[in-house]
Formats: sequence, C-alpha cells, structure tokens
Amino acid sequence: MSRKSSDFVRSQAAKSGIGFVQLWVADVAGRLRGVTVTAGQLEHVFEDGAAMPASALGITSPQRDAQVLLVPDASSWAVLPRLDGAGAVVARMFCDVIEPDGTPSPWDSRGVLKRALGQATDLGYTFYAGATLQHYYLDGGAGAPRPLDHGPDHGFGPAPARQELVHLTVRALQQLGAVVNQVAQAAGPAQETIELAWADALTMADAIVTHRRVTCDIARGRGHGATFMPFPFAGQPGSALHVTLSLNDGGEPAFWDPVHATGGSATAHQFAAGVEAASADLSLVARPTVNSYTAALPEEPLVYLAPVGARGEVGGVLHYRGADASANPYLLFAALLEAGLGAVRVGDTPRSDGVVLPLTLVQAAALAGRSPLLRQVLGADLLAALVARAHADGAAYRNQVTAWELERYLDVY
Repeated sequence: MSRKSSDFVRSQAAKSGIGFVQLWVADVAGRLRGVTVTAGQLEHVFEDGAAMPASALGITSPQRDAQVLLVPDASSWAVLPRLDGAGAVVARMFCDVIEPDGTPSPWDSRGVLKRALGQATDLGYTFYAGATLQHYYLDGGAGAPRPLDHGPDHGFGPAPARQELVHLTVRALQQLGAVVNQVAQAAGPAQETIELAWADALTMADAIVTHRRVTCDIARGRGHGATFMPFPFAGQPGSALHVTLSLNDGGEPAFWDPVHATGGSATAHQFAAGVEAASADLSLVARPTVNSYTAALPEEPLVYLAPVGARGEVGGVLHYRGADASANPYLLFAALLEAGLGAVRVGDTPRSDGVVLPLTLVQAAALAGRSPLLRQVLGADLLAALVARAHADGAAYRNQVTAWELERYLDVY
C-alpha cells in the first residue's frame, strides 16, 4: 500500500467527518466479515493491519487462536449510506488478508481472484465481467418466511414497500460505486432482478458482495427481509447469478473477430470451450450449498458467446449461466478465468461431449476434490476446506427427517 494512497484515505476521512471505518473481507462462502476501527487508527491499520480470528473466514484452523491481519485496499474506499439519516458517518474498505508473518493467507477469497488476474495480466489480458443477480424480498412478520408481495414477471408497479426497497438499494449501490443498469421484477413472488454494469472482474466481485450486504441491510432496516438463498420457496423459481465475461488483449477486445462469420475470435471459442469442459468441476464454486441443487439447471446452454450486435456486446462476450446467487464471486471468477485461459494458453478447443453436472452438493464436492483446475486456482488448503464444508453440509442434510417424509411414510409403514 503506497503512502500516497493511505494519505488520500486519511485526508478523505478527515474531510468527510468519518467516525468509523469498516474493514471488509469475504469469507470462504463469499459473505462479508471484518472489523471496525476508528478513523484515528487508519495510519496504524495501513502499516500493521488489523487482527481478526482466522475462524471468522469460515475455516477451522489447526491453531485454536490463529489470527489473520486485514490490510486495507485504499482504492476501495467509500462512505457507507446513512440509511436512517442519523448516527456516525461510516466508511468501508475491502482488505487483503495476510498471515502474521506477512505471507498471503490461503483463506483470502479476494486474494485468489487477484492472483488469477495477475496471471492474466502477465499474458497481456484484462478480464472484465458483468452480473445479473436475483433475490427475494420477505415479509417481516413472525412465522415461516413469506414473500413480501406478489407481482407479474417484469411487470411495473410492485407493492410500494418493495419499490421503496429497490430504489433505496440502487441509490446505496451507486453511492458505493456499483453502477446499476436496470432492475426488474423476476418470475417469483417478490423476486427482484438487478443488473450490475460492466467493470473489471475484481471491482465486479466487490460489487456483488456489496449488493448482497446492502440489499439485506436495507430490507431489515425497513422491517422486512431479503435473501439470496437459491431456492427459498418450494415450487418457485430459483435466484440465479448470471455473469458475462470479456477479455481485452492490449486494450483490444480479444473475443471479437470481425472477419469470422460469428464475430467470435479463436480466443473466444477456445475460452468458451475451456469453461464448458470444466463446468462440472466448477459446480462447487458456482452452486455451493445443499439448497443450490433443489432443482436442476434450466435446459439451456451454460456457456455461449453473444451474437454480434447484441446490446453492448459488439466486442465479444461470453455468457455463463451455471451459478446461483449464493456463489462466492471471487472464487467463481477466478475459476472461470483459469478454465478459459487454460485452453487459450495451449491454443486448443477442448471437446466437452456429454458433460454430466452433479445432482447434489456432495457430488459437486467429490468432483471438485479431484479437480486439478480448482487445486491450481484455489490452492490445496482452500479447496480442502471447501470440500470438507460441503461434505459436512451434505451429511447434516441427510441426517434430518423432513415434514414431507413424515407425511408420506409415517402412517404407511
């Protein structure tokens, strides 16, 4: 961290009357964690980091009291919206996670993506992404979760309560630097779709975890709820995370070839084939919960290149439709990038005849545990932790007795 950037942050904190700064980091599941420091501690934090238990990152450390250090990324400085118009002025910064000896932490999701982007940069590429997320708004009353309201797919005029939540969320995201292209009612009751504008992949991953945090905070603050759980309601559509990917090579779009009949370059076709061939291995990072496998993915291609002339996509864009809203975007983007670039590096278009996707989280974990791709991208320690968490969740799920089982079998046998 340069002195210039840290000086800029401390200057902005003083000018804006910042009282506290939240230091954000994503745990292995992509949920925001961190600590809060006073503005007066910023110089110390930039120099020495802020300590946090390693267990807060969602892993079990061999050392019971193991600590990690959060080192702020000054470029991510932003003032948090004051949702109630009162209270202290608070800012946030995303952080790198390091071990006490100064080495990178193996549990740093954001660090995984930064390493992958660095390798792409070494090859001359810049990686960009867009994202569309879906979530449900929930009624704040007691009892079982219920949708906040009901409305037609892509209809106008949702219930006033939901419309207010959406507008507040968009304004808050824009204040935090995440540009929103459009919002729309999705197919489920009180389900919303928000499309985030194109950005470099790290900025986009930051925007996705920020979006999930802000959306839920605003809903709770208004006495309601919001969830990015993939399938919160039986028989209703799931909440997806649709991503679009693009590479620039020396400032030029690497996925576009105006001479080719489809407009897609050889690089684009190699990248797409690499992602498609790895799609089964990617399932653990794309759909990381037991609930993710409640329903099969839609009968449509998981990976496809945008047609020439599509909106904003004349430079060549790859669509990936294999993820849901619970995915850790840092790990997902890193794995997608390596899967695609692996094929580009060898100049190959791998065949993916009959890729069979896992039907359960446990199957996804088994595939991931044997995946050289994920071992390379995530590192052996992080991959082992993710696989162990998935197997533990699968075992806990199998050990329950559901209301459906009781109703169907109790009096029959």
